[in-house]
Amino acid sequence: MTCKVEYIDHDADAGIIVEANTLRDLFRCSALAMLDIILDRKKIESKTTRIISIGASSVDLLLVKFLSAILGEAQIEGFGVFDVEIGEMNETAVVAELSGKKGIPPGAIKTEIKLVTYHQLDVHRDEDGKWHARVIFDL
Repeated sequence: MTCKVEYIDHDADAGIIVEANTLRDLFRCSALAMLDIILDRKKIESKTTRIISIGASSVDLLLVKFLSAILGEAQIEGFGVFDVEIGEMNETAVVAELSGKKGIPPGAIKTEIKLVTYHQLDVHRDEDGKWHARVIFDL
């Protein structure tokens, strides 16, 4: 997995700018970057896995729905996500395996993201074939 991640402050929000060689890497790096905002993943053990399957009409909407599903697993279901592996995917569908543990240990929560926003959302492929994403999170 090769990617670059930049964390950005945006008013009372947080955001990420991600660059990756493949769409698969873009989604994985975006997920791990979001998780690093909310969790100290070093404090979470990988004991079990969960599969998520997401579809959308476009790649940018797919990324928002994908990140929102992972956020829901962590913050609503209490599943401490340690890692994300991307399975089958294209620009309108993704299947991913989340590794982690039910129950987030004390001290592992860093901050809470309320939602993945559409504000300034950008997902595109440049002329060199690299994928780029900009995502803002409402804190």
